[in-house]
Amino acid sequence: LDNPAVRSDTYTAAGGTIAYGGKTDGAYAYTIEVPADAAPGHVVTVIRDNLWGMGEGGDGTAEHPYVIRTCAGLDLLTWSVNDIHEDQHGVFFELGADIAYPHETAWDDATSTENNYTPIGTRTFPFSGHFNGKGHTVSGIRIYDSRLKNYYQGFFGVINHGAEVRNVNIADTRITAATSVGGIAGSISQSNTTSQNCNVKADVCIHATDEFFSNMANKRTNLRGGIVGGSDGGTISHCTSAVKFTCVDGIPWDGNGGIIGRNRGGIVRHCLALGVSMPTHLKPENSLGAIVGFNNITWEEVGDDEVIVRPILEHNYYADCTIAGETINVGCGIPIDPDTSDDCITADLNDADNPDGAVPAIVLLDGGTNACAFVGIEGQTTN
Repeated sequence: LDNPAVRSDTYTAAGGTIAYGGKTDGAYAYTIEVPADAAPGHVVTVIRDNLWGMGEGGDGTAEHPYVIRTCAGLDLLTWSVNDIHEDQHGVFFELGADIAYPHETAWDDATSTENNYTPIGTRTFPFSGHFNGKGHTVSGIRIYDSRLKNYYQGFFGVINHGAEVRNVNIADTRITAATSVGGIAGSISQSNTTSQNCNVKADVCIHATDEFFSNMANKRTNLRGGIVGGSDGGTISHCTSAVKFTCVDGIPWDGNGGIIGRNRGGIVRHCLALGVSMPTHLKPENSLGAIVGFNNITWEEVGDDEVIVRPILEHNYYADCTIAGETINVGCGIPIDPDTSDDCITADLNDADNPDGAVPAIVLLDGGTNACAFVGIEGQTTN
C-alpha cells in the first residue's frame, strides 16, 4: 500500500481493521487484523480513500497540485506534517471547494470548550509547502487548547522554510488559546515565508481565558493576530481582517493586532483591518493595534557579522476598529517600555501623512461614504 501522506490516500477496511505502522527501510507498513471469531476464508477488503485528488492527476507539483475538498483531506495534511513529519517543502496544495467543519457551539459562545481541529504545522515540524485556497472558505473550526504552553494555534500552527499560504478565507471560527495565535497562522518566520491575499471574516473570535495561566506567575496573553500571531522575518500582504478578540477580565494584554500581533523584522504591506475589536485591557501602555501590536527589530547573520533587520509596514489601513475602547490613532501599538526597549520601533506609525505604517482607511473612500472601495485594495486577487 502507498503511504497516505505522500500518496494522498487513507485506507479503511471492511471486515477487519487496518493501521499504519510507520516507515521501515523505505517501505510503508500496515497491520491488517481480522475479527477473532472470523471463519476460515474470511475476506478483509481494503478501501482506498483518495483525499488529495490523485485520481485527477494531482502529484503535488506546481502544475498538478494536490487538491483538498474535505475536512478529511485537511486532517490528512495535518497528520502528514505534525505526526509522521513528511517534509512538504516544494509540495503544492490547493482547495477545490469550501470546507465546513461540523461543530456544536457558536463562534461567539463564551462558554465553548469545543475542539474539533488541529492546526497544520508545529514549531518542531512546521508546514513548509505551498497552500493556495483559490478563494475558498474554511469554516466551523473550533480550537480549545488548555495546555499550559498552548502556543501556535490557527488554521496553520507554524509555517516556515519558504512556505506560502494564500487566497484562503476563514469564517465561523473560534480559537481559544493564549500565545502565538492567528486566524491564518500562529507563527510565520524567515523572509521567504509569506501569507498573501488571505481574509479572516467578522465571525471569527480569538479568545483567551485565565485557566491557561493557572500555574504561571506572570499571566499574560500576547502575540495574537487576526491573520498571524507572530512573524519573525515573514511577509504578510494584501490580507484583510475583521477578527474579534475577547479575553476574560484580569489578564494583561500585549502584542495583539488586527493583522499581526508582533512583527519582528518582517514585512506587512497593503493590508486592511475592518471592524476589528479588542476589549479594554489592564495596562494602557501595552501594545495593541488595529494593524499590528508592536514592531521589533531582529538580527540576521551575514558572514561573520550580525546586521539589524527592521520591520517594514507599507500602506496598511483600518476602519471602524475599536481597540481597547479607542477608535482614533489605533493602527499600531507601542512597545511596553519604549524608553528601555531598544529593539522596538517607537516612531509614530499612526501618522496619517506616513503611508509606511497604518492610517485610517477613510483615505480610501469616496467622500467617506463608499465602503465598496475596500475591495480595491492594491493587487488583491483570488488566483
